[in-house]
Amino acid sequence: MRIRTAYDLGRLIRSHRKSQGLSQRALAEKVGTTQSWVWAIEQGKPSAEVGLLLRTLDVLAVEVNILAPWDVEHEETKQISNYPDLGNLLDGPESRER
Repeated sequence: MRIRTAYDLGRLIRSHRKSQGLSQRALAEKVGTTQSWVWAIEQGKPSAEVGLLLRTLDVLAVEVNILAPWDVEHEETKQISNYPDLGNLLDGPESRER
C-alpha cells in the first residue's frame, strides 16, 4: 500500500489492527499510549509523534520501507532481489574469497 497522507496511514493502521482482532484500547496498551491517540491516528491526525507511530507499526508487524524518487527509478517494477547484497558491498572483494 502506498501511503501519501496521514489519512492513508490511519487507514493502514486501522486495517491491520482489525485484521489482528485488536480493539483500539488493546492496541493502545501494547503501544503504550491511549485509546484516544489510536482513534486520532486512525482518523488521519496530521501530526503525531514519530516514535509512537513507528512503535504502533511494529506492534502490528507492519514493515516500513521508504523510497525516495532519486533512489529507485521505477519502484513498482523493482523487487527486493534486484538490490545488491549490502554485506558484500561493505566487506569488499576479500570477503568473497573466504
